[in-house]
Amino acid sequence: MGRSALHYAAVDVDNVRVRRLLDEGADVRVVDGRGFTPLHFAAQQGNLEGVRVLLAAGADPRAQNALGNDPLRSAMQAPQDLELIISELMAHGADPESPNAHGSSTATMVRLMERQDLADLMGVRLSG
Repeated sequence: MGRSALHYAAVDVDNVRVRRLLDEGADVRVVDGRGFTPLHFAAQQGNLEGVRVLLAAGADPRAQNALGNDPLRSAMQAPQDLELIISELMAHGADPESPNAHGSSTATMVRLMERQDLADLMGVRLSG
C-alpha cells in the first residue's frame, strides 16, 4: 500500500512515535497508495492527540484519498472523541460539504444520520 512509518504510527495510535517521526523530518502530508494521509488514520482511529499533533505539524484537513474522502469523513468511524476530533478538523479548515467521488459529503452523512450535535459542530443544517 505504500504506507510510511508515520501512517503506521497513526494507525497504531502511537503518538510518541508520531512526534518522533515528525521531529526527524517525516512528511506530514505523505499519502499511501490509496491516497490516505496519516491524518485520515488518526481521525479514523479516534486518536484526538494524534489529530492535534498532525494538524499542528501542517497536515491538510481537506486532503482527499482515492475515493475523495477527507479526514473529516474518516473521523465518522472514530470509536471515541468524535465530537472533539470534528471540532479540531473544523478549526483547521475542514469542509463538511466537500463531495467525495460519489458526490456524497460528510454533511450529507450527518443529515442522513439526523445527528444535530454533529451538524452543529460542522455548521451545517440538517435539512440541507
